Amino acid sequence: MDPSLKKILVYQRDILRFVGKNIPYKLILRMQWSIIKAMRFISLPRIEYSCRVGKQRIINDYLAERYGDMVPQTLSFRDVEGFEDTCPIWVFWWQGWDGPLPPVVDMCRNQLKKVAGQHEIIWLDKRNTFDYVTLPADVRQAFDRGDFTITHLSDIVRTALLATHGGLWLDSTMLTLTDPVKAVTKTPMWGTIKIHPLTEGEISGYRWGTFCLFSYPDNSVMKFFYDAMCRYISDGHRMFLDYLLIDFFMELLYRRNQEFRHIVDTLPYSHENLHLLEECLPLPPHICLIFSKLRYSNLTAGLSLAQKRQCTIAC
Repeated sequence: MDPSLKKILVYQRDILRFVGKNIPYKLILRMQWSIIKAMRFISLPRIEYSCRVGKQRIINDYLAERYGDMVPQTLSFRDVEGFEDTCPIWVFWWQGWDGPLPPVVDMCRNQLKKVAGQHEIIWLDKRNTFDYVTLPADVRQAFDRGDFTITHLSDIVRTALLATHGGLWLDSTMLTLTDPVKAVTKTPMWGTIKIHPLTEGEISGYRWGTFCLFSYPDNSVMKFFYDAMCRYISDGHRMFLDYLLIDFFMELLYRRNQEFRHIVDTLPYSHENLHLLEECLPLPPHICLIFSKLRYSNLTAGLSLAQKRQCTIAC
């Protein structure tokens, strides 16, 4: 089956499965009919793009109607002197850091140890995550029940940690060639990776990267993301509307809070080399590291395990 056609079917299934009971059914029928008509005139990739954007529109409206009241009117954080020099770095690998690790994860861990400087690296796994984060009882029960995945648990955990303690969250497949805290573009409240769009139709629009987030303690931005996702689960959703649900809540804050929108819009583009490490795949990780140091000696890079051919590299 053509990959684009497969994506179309997935988007349609998701809409019917997750949203169909909560919006007028005729809206879904209208969307499906539009797709059928469009197939006569445009290529499958364009149809796939239209389906993706259509699904995003429905999810945005759905979340805005149910969780728009949670958007903070003003943003706040606790300013700690010298925080950027000594803030913690949070890295999550649920299976555990003591056992055998995938080569890429192991390489990224060893490299981070070399460049972290004064920053304490907190290695999170299934044994210690809940020592740092106390989830609401119904959210914890939903996870134990299998209602959402470890990946989505990590989304909740990262927002909880950054909202309370602050620091830098790095996905376990981020390859850091320099101090990652200095490498991340930061505002007085919040920091992330931002590049010009590489493709169309991404909900983030490449305005942020949830795999790399910086926050000061007691941050109302991160607290909104955490509270919204917890309430979403508490409302009885047995599955996430989208793999990138956290990005949809970021989009909701972006649309509803002018201060956050200004922060995102004025954040400079500074990581234009994102994804360039794909050039050296599928070479072994240690070869990728040598390649990175030779070609991008002052950069921070990331490798994606979920998409083995998609690697990231950031200034």
